[in-house]
Amino acid sequence: SLKKQKQNALFEALQKLKD
Repeated sequence: SLKKQKQNALFEALQKLKD
């Protein structure tokens, strides 16, 4: 779903920040 896609994108961005 679009909602999950947005959540996933947010999660990926967070992971990039942490790295």
